[in-house]
Amino acid sequence: MDLDQILFSLDAARFEQFTALLNAPPGPDAGLERLRAVRPPWAADSESALVDG
Repeated sequence: MDLDQILFSLDAARFEQFTALLNAPPGPDAGLERLRAVRPPWAADSESALVDG
């Protein structure tokens, strides 16, 4: 067995719960929203290059 794999077993009911959690859409994430709000440094450079060019 590879070191990056773990084997665990579930009964049918627990497996249904597990797959429902995996298939559910992600909830809101404040940290991800903050990250998306940050303007990347290269975005400002490319806009000024287009204006100057």
